[in-house]
Amino acid sequence: MRYVTLIDGMNNATSADLQMWTNVLLSGEGVVIRGTDPLKVSQTASPEMKVLVQPGTCFVLRDAYVESDNTQKFWNVVVTASEQVNIDSNSSGLTRIDAICVKIDTAATPDDDASNVATLVAVKGTAGAGNPTIPDNHLLLAYVSVEDGETTILNADITDSRSEIGSSNGWTNANESWAYASATTITVPAGATSRYVNGDRIKLTQTTVKYFHVIGVADTVLTVTGGSDYTVANAAITLNYYSHQANPVGFPKGFSYTPTWTGSTNPSLGNGTLVGRFSLNGSVVSVEIHLRCGATTTYGTGAYFITLPIIASSSLSDYGIIGTALAFDASASYLPYVGTFGFTTNRSSLRFFFHNTSGSMSPTNPFTLTTSDELLITANYEIAT
Repeated sequence: MRYVTLIDGMNNATSADLQMWTNVLLSGEGVVIRGTDPLKVSQTASPEMKVLVQPGTCFVLRDAYVESDNTQKFWNVVVTASEQVNIDSNSSGLTRIDAICVKIDTAATPDDDASNVATLVAVKGTAGAGNPTIPDNHLLLAYVSVEDGETTILNADITDSRSEIGSSNGWTNANESWAYASATTITVPAGATSRYVNGDRIKLTQTTVKYFHVIGVADTVLTVTGGSDYTVANAAITLNYYSHQANPVGFPKGFSYTPTWTGSTNPSLGNGTLVGRFSLNGSVVSVEIHLRCGATTTYGTGAYFITLPIIASSSLSDYGIIGTALAFDASASYLPYVGTFGFTTNRSSLRFFFHNTSGSMSPTNPFTLTTSDELLITANYEIAT
């Protein structure tokens, strides 16, 4: 049997047929980005214990959706005019957080145009308990901080928490809760390996917007890096997005990191400089490292090693890295020495070898290091999975 889900003249179309395209095309609920600030929550013109919600269109996840039954996945809601939402007073002695949401009343019997099913509501939080839990069949638009004794709600009290869909900026709303696990790991719902891969880009908010590369995926944990530019804080995560694209809007072109320079006896950088920067394309890292010796730099003993921003794949050979090492001798008019490098056993650091010399780079190889001498490294390699 073959049938068209929706066409003029048919009599048996269901709500699931009408919205089947949303089941297929939308990865999650959110606000349709069209027009000026759709469904944005702000203070009223004359501030009071109310907020103003702009008109707009959104899709709200239906809690009873069953993929195998081809049931309706999203409620499509259109708010045609600005509306105000009342905020209850707070005399608890503590700050209360309320959530402004689009609510679908699944118990309502729809009128002719279903205008009695969707409402704008304030989900009242518990004073001192942080953000409230968002109920099923609700779409979060904003959080509102209600101080003890508050008499007016201002824009400074409102945290925009809209999830976007229909955007061409390269980001996809994760539509799931993420939580801090460590400075480099995020706890996510089970099944992450079917949603994320190494090299994915993610964006999240912890007071400010942060960006990371995914460098490890387990069932309920993402391992991430933002170099030294961003770390995951022990705080709530909101507005979380991911991208499989190479260049989603706003994502940094690269991240800084702080390499570590070691030897048999470790050198000390003193007033020298050692900086690194890297980017990740899929599972391949491109890294640049620059060492410049200072007047107070000491050089230690033995072969030198410098740490990588991300551990390399164990499947690579000891020399399975593409790139160049240049050592510049300041006392010889910055005469360059061209070399290559290999991995340490655990694939976390590089060691260096220069043409026409024997052995690894050391305090005296390929020349005796002193003030203003430099080492410049550019390399590409595959990361561990």
